[in-house]
Amino acid sequence: MDGDLIRSSICLVNSVKRILDKKNKGYGLSGSQIRCLHVIYRANIQSEEINQKDLESIFNLQKSSISGLLTSMEENGLIKRVTSKKDSRYKAIELTAKGNEISNLSYNDVSYVQSLASKGISKEEIEISIATLKKMLINLEGGECHE
Repeated sequence: MDGDLIRSSICLVNSVKRILDKKNKGYGLSGSQIRCLHVIYRANIQSEEINQKDLESIFNLQKSSISGLLTSMEENGLIKRVTSKKDSRYKAIELTAKGNEISNLSYNDVSYVQSLASKGISKEEIEISIATLKKMLINLEGGECHE
C-alpha cells in the first residue's frame, strides 16, 4: 500500500508518454516540441500573446533550455517570432502553418489517448481525479499548478 499512489501515477504517465512518443515520431518532433506547440496553439486560438518568458514559467525551465527549444522549432519552420503588440521589447511566438497543422494532428492524438484512458470512467470521477492531481502537484511544488 505504501507508495502505491506514486507508483500508479508514474505508470500512468509512462504509458501515456510511450503512446504519444510513438505518434510524435511520425511528426519528427520531440515530446517537448509537441508540448510547446500545444501551449502556443492554445494561446494563439485565445488571441493571447505568448513569449519566451511565459514558456519558461509554464514549463519551469531555464532560459537557455527554452531558447534552444524555440530555436530548433523556428529552424524546423514550426514557429515564428514577431514583435509583441503589447510591448515592443518582447517577441511574441506564433505558429506557422506547418506548426499549426502538426499541433492539430497532435491534439487529435491526445484526444484519442484520453478517450482510451478514460473509457468506463464517469465525468464526475474524471473531475475528482483532476482536482486531486492538481492538489498533489501543489503539495509537491509548494505553489500553484500551471495549466
